[in-house]
Amino acid sequence: MRSRHLVWWRTIGATALGVTLAVILFIKPEPPAPSRQDTGELGGIAQRDSSSVAPIARVDSVARQADPRARTMPIAWDDAHAEIITAPDEAALERGEVVHAARIEGGITVAQTMGLIDAPPEQCFRVVRDYSRYTETMPFTDESKVLRTFLVEGPIAPGAEAVDFWTRVNVGGLKTRYLLRIVHLTDPAAGRYRSYWTLVRDPDQAPCTDVEGKPCANDLAADIGSHLFEPYHGDPRRTRHTYTLTLVGRGWRKTLMTLDGGTSMKEVTRRIRLAAESTRENARPRP
Repeated sequence: MRSRHLVWWRTIGATALGVTLAVILFIKPEPPAPSRQDTGELGGIAQRDSSSVAPIARVDSVARQADPRARTMPIAWDDAHAEIITAPDEAALERGEVVHAARIEGGITVAQTMGLIDAPPEQCFRVVRDYSRYTETMPFTDESKVLRTFLVEGPIAPGAEAVDFWTRVNVGGLKTRYLLRIVHLTDPAAGRYRSYWTLVRDPDQAPCTDVEGKPCANDLAADIGSHLFEPYHGDPRRTRHTYTLTLVGRGWRKTLMTLDGGTSMKEVTRRIRLAAESTRENARPRP
């Protein structure tokens, strides 16, 4: 009996050590940032230094979260759209791959994916704006609803259409809830369609309740992101989708969310592609 207990404790110790080493290897300290003229390589994708990425300092500040009772947007597009992937692998994009790059600094994750969709940008934009169908069209979504739609007031994005959107997602068993304020920016003449978002603070005061009738709550300290749909090399029939996220978790989410490695973000692009291309005839098959 004693020997079996000893083997059992040794097994647990080895497993714990393995997990600890995996986390250490994945979340290794960032090297000093290169100068603005230099770029690094991450997964074969050129990456700019942190000075060109959306502001990281104080992204979880309450000042960057929307007021649930107001119609203002506390952040601008440039606060949400980072430029991490600066020299994407064009051959990989043409093969249907979704490329990914990320930075992890002080518990803050800034990540970006890029992929091609054989459908016009406006058509892709309609997919992400169809919030009521997110449980059908988007991956990992257990619950989604629009609390209100309105036009933005105030100095940032005045007159733009916006929604307060509640969702609950489950990525690999990691369940996360949050209320977002999403602003839509469109430029039909250029074929460029954008949306960007930040958390709405105190979602229970929106008011907001989940499907179980419980007050809504944010499980993240920060969720700032954007979708950019634009013609690929000037072709209005093809779209380059750039998806950017800046996240700060709370508690155990702060560590676990960094282990995703871009898988969930890539899947978002794939699902948008599937929905947008399925409405087109003769869409090119993807691997």
